[in-house]
Amino acid sequence: MRGSGELPSLPPVSQLVGDYVMPPREAFLGRTRRVDLAEAAGEIAAEPMRLYPPGVPLLVPGQRVHDGHVEFLRKGLEAGMFVEGVSDASLEQLRVVA
Repeated sequence: MRGSGELPSLPPVSQLVGDYVMPPREAFLGRTRRVDLAEAAGEIAAEPMRLYPPGVPLLVPGQRVHDGHVEFLRKGLEAGMFVEGVSDASLEQLRVVA
């Protein structure tokens, strides 16, 4: 990881379970728009999102973004985790279904 020091306190796994709202293919290839990370809760992900480590997808296209996802992404970046799968690696904005 890029950061140093203690690991951040992350949301419990129960807050990271995303509900599937639409098929991944439809979400990924359909009409999309960008939203600020802070405003992404409630939107439907249009791209996969994972932080490394551990590298396991946090969200996949077609899943609804919850507050726990936003918090995990924000804290993970602050801790120096690498983000993969997204079109904006800074995670200032996420690509979501329009």
